[in-house]
Amino acid sequence: MGFGYLLIGYLITFVIHMTLQSLGLGGLALLVGYGTMLLGLVQLNRFQSAFAYAKWILPPLLVIALYDCCAFLSEQMLLELPFFNAEVASVMGWISFALVILFHFALLYAICVLAQEVALPVIRIKAMRNMVLVILYAVIYLLAELPLLGESVRSYLLYPIIFLQLAWILCNLLLFLNCAKDICPEGEEDPQPKRYRWNLLNRIGDAYERNRQRAVDRVTRETEERMARKRAEREKKKITHGKKKR
Repeated sequence: MGFGYLLIGYLITFVIHMTLQSLGLGGLALLVGYGTMLLGLVQLNRFQSAFAYAKWILPPLLVIALYDCCAFLSEQMLLELPFFNAEVASVMGWISFALVILFHFALLYAICVLAQEVALPVIRIKAMRNMVLVILYAVIYLLAELPLLGESVRSYLLYPIIFLQLAWILCNLLLFLNCAKDICPEGEEDPQPKRYRWNLLNRIGDAYERNRQRAVDRVTRETEERMARKRAEREKKKITHGKKKR
């Protein structure tokens, strides 16, 4: 449905990128990660139009990632080009920060809408929780960048910044994994697992299918129980309203 591409792209962008950044290949990781997430969002947008907001934020981020790649090549080739300097890099960094925060809001909002549509309140609550983590991270990060604060205060803020960044990255990865397991397009509720030549892969696929089926059964059971409670409440209101008329 697209959550698989989204999960892989997010992993490349916000986890593998941290490792490759030290090697000077952070821009390349961002290009691959943003491009993979864009493929996933194009698919998701076919099923829920709310994903369009997140989808259209990715092309500017791809341009910034391309700038990072070109800046790295320019530095390695000892080229002193006017648009690859510290001032431009700082501006690009702040634009990237704002777009990443906006992207997360748009993406998590779309997941909330989709979860509400398919009656998965747990996923909706998790998406809203992740929104709060992103807000806290952005606020503390901006506070740490204020020139009025001393270096001692900034050093104390560094710990919650790192913790919140790791927290919302991990929570988003788990959220996308839950979405990939629990949400599927209409008509694909009971797909047949693909059989492989190697039994190990077949066992892994069978275990995944059992977990997926348990998740589907749980969601179906919770939905039926919720609908039964609503029907009981409506019947109770009708009885109470009839007694008042008498």
